[in-house]
Amino acid sequence: MIGPHMDTREKIVDILERNAIDTNRPIVEQIDSMAFTTIVVEFEQEFEIEFPDELLIADSLASIDRIEEIIGNLLEQKKSA
Repeated sequence: MIGPHMDTREKIVDILERNAIDTNRPIVEQIDSMAFTTIVVEFEQEFEIEFPDELLIADSLASIDRIEEIIGNLLEQKKSA
């Protein structure tokens, strides 16, 4: 279970690892369409965000840095809405 004191990166890593993703290897090489969907839904639920259609591509999960950037941007957009 994700704790309340975890930062964004720690939460991302936790979600990936719970979905059997080795975070030391390229993420996109380890997922199929079902895993992609599951992971995106978990990110959306955890961070209370919604990935726009244009981000529903494998490149969005290319790396932890990329995921953190996307989630950070979506959280900022949510704050300013």
